[in-house]
Amino acid sequence: MQCWADLLDSAAAPVDVVTPLLRRAEHEADEAARLLLHGARQAPPPLATRSGAGAGADAGKGPGTDARPVGATTAAMAGVAATSPWPATLTLHITDAAQAARVEKAISAPMPECCGYDIADLDLIAADAARLVEAIGADRPVLLVAVRSGGAYFAPLWRAALDDLGVSRSRWCSVRPWPTLSENESSAPDALRAPDRFGATGAIETTPATGLTCMPGMPDADAWLHGQPRPVVVVLDDQPDTGATMARVAAGLRAPDRELWFASVGKLWRDEAGQRRLAHAAPAWIGGGTRRLWECLMPPDHGRLLERLSRLPGLARLPSDAAPRWHCPRDEVRYGDARPWLPWNHPVVLTGRRPLVNPRKTPLAIAAADRRPLLHLRFIGEGVFGEAEFQRVQALQPGRRAWFIDGYGVTADIGPTTPLAERLRTCDGATRAALLDQCADLLSALMRDAIAETPSGEHGASHPGRMSGADGMSGTRAAVRMAGTGGMRDDIADAPPMFRTGEAPLGIETRWPAFARQLADRGLSLPETGEALHAFLARPVRRLGETGLALRTSLRHACGAWHWQIDAQARVHRFQLEANWGRISWPELEVAACLLALRLSAADGRRLAARCGLAWPAVRDTLPLAAATLGEAMLRGTRAFGVGGRARFMDDLRSLVAATGELAELETP
Repeated sequence: MQCWADLLDSAAAPVDVVTPLLRRAEHEADEAARLLLHGARQAPPPLATRSGAGAGADAGKGPGTDARPVGATTAAMAGVAATSPWPATLTLHITDAAQAARVEKAISAPMPECCGYDIADLDLIAADAARLVEAIGADRPVLLVAVRSGGAYFAPLWRAALDDLGVSRSRWCSVRPWPTLSENESSAPDALRAPDRFGATGAIETTPATGLTCMPGMPDADAWLHGQPRPVVVVLDDQPDTGATMARVAAGLRAPDRELWFASVGKLWRDEAGQRRLAHAAPAWIGGGTRRLWECLMPPDHGRLLERLSRLPGLARLPSDAAPRWHCPRDEVRYGDARPWLPWNHPVVLTGRRPLVNPRKTPLAIAAADRRPLLHLRFIGEGVFGEAEFQRVQALQPGRRAWFIDGYGVTADIGPTTPLAERLRTCDGATRAALLDQCADLLSALMRDAIAETPSGEHGASHPGRMSGADGMSGTRAAVRMAGTGGMRDDIADAPPMFRTGEAPLGIETRWPAFARQLADRGLSLPETGEALHAFLARPVRRLGETGLALRTSLRHACGAWHWQIDAQARVHRFQLEANWGRISWPELEVAACLLALRLSAADGRRLAARCGLAWPAVRDTLPLAAATLGEAMLRGTRAFGVGGRARFMDDLRSLVAATGELAELETP
């Protein structure tokens, strides 16, 4: 629903086409929220969903449990959406960078922070709504103003809870306040920087085209408010930091006859004199007899964690000596002090500046007494976002034995592996070619999962409807599909790409200046290079490349050589594909990053590009951005440099820069 709202806000699609689709999404969200809320209070769904080798008709069945539902969101959404099919395509016309920014936000379908940390618990949401009704009474009208996709996730659940509590007049709408240039300039490409969406007074403009997208069924939330006696307005945000964004949203909603409240996960507070800054408190969550995995990370609860895992359907019995082992990120091992992150509920973490329920920082394995890994657990996101991403990756790797439970992707260990880069350095030519072909197959599978298509360059000539646009942009009429925004549709694999637009619609990107600033913040600097390599690294890279395919991938944080491994049967695996914390990528960038991570040659690059159906010059042109992506990931994965870590980092960075020059067939210093 937030995706449709963003498309409506972008003005890239006809209002008369998108509005009915948005209204339908809002209605289905309300219905799904009621099913979820009622289901959580009555008979819970099965313990876990499973996909992979051996999954049969009984997958997902297990012993009864009072644990929070797994698969509940999918079941609710699928049950509501099954009434009639969604339209397969939508026509967009993008003419400027601001529209491109809004469309990219829509198609990337970012996971709400509440599904990744400070977990959005249904019981907490219902309790927050009950506290509000206790304070204001059930006879007053309530407008729920959702901030971005996270707030939009909460709003229908809040409304369902208010309905249960006897509040007969409630509405909700969603707003996405766009940042100012100064807020956005450090991370976003020039072509993606959105204009300031607020006036000089800080008030939000109240038309769908300028920042306040209203839903459901009420084209003007402000008009509805003016018709209500003593209304209550609740601003919902999934994970506020300082509360400044909520305050900016509230500025356009404050009026003498309205009572203003703010809410996030497990937190509810009233507006006082228009000067509200969020004071962080300990995170709230629901504990109980049967705890979710992310509530069982401390040693006293490890027995509960293992017991819960032991009931996964189809899983062999865990040995009695099995125990959790924390995973320390590879960059932290190489450059830092080799200590894994502490669990989010460790006393030291809970006394920090901003305590969060944040299990994604602590991936772990279940190992036998001999330290042999049995299961690998990585938190990929709660609810529909986590489950949809799990199913997407399962489709890319259909033979994988894996389960989704409590927001975790749980995978069975595949046995001893060898780093692919190491094998490529020592194998013969025939073996090398076979291994590269497997890499190409894995990369090509990602390309078939594209969420968008932009006809551009030489390949764009085959796409009809191309036309010139304003401000140096190009535009085209295009097919659009809603993929990656919930994973509910059975026909995703056969659907057309999400959208098409003109040449370089999402602009160009030059990442090295930003990377240099990140290095300077850590007391480092870019390696010295020759003039030719310096000029090459500084070249801007066209987003979406020559193919124009937009992919939603984990490349931003899963681009190391260690993500590529070979098992005992000489099969190549690429790990950590879940992209809920990823970004928009494209085929040329994926291939370029693979070449650099594995330190392959230009000849290998030509072979890999050809096997993926890509032009080598287009892959070569993307090498500067790929190198910066790998460098940023190395730096981001290191909390603090350990003894010798700074020197090792700079050695690896120099190696990365030199490999970029070699792949580009430039002379290196």
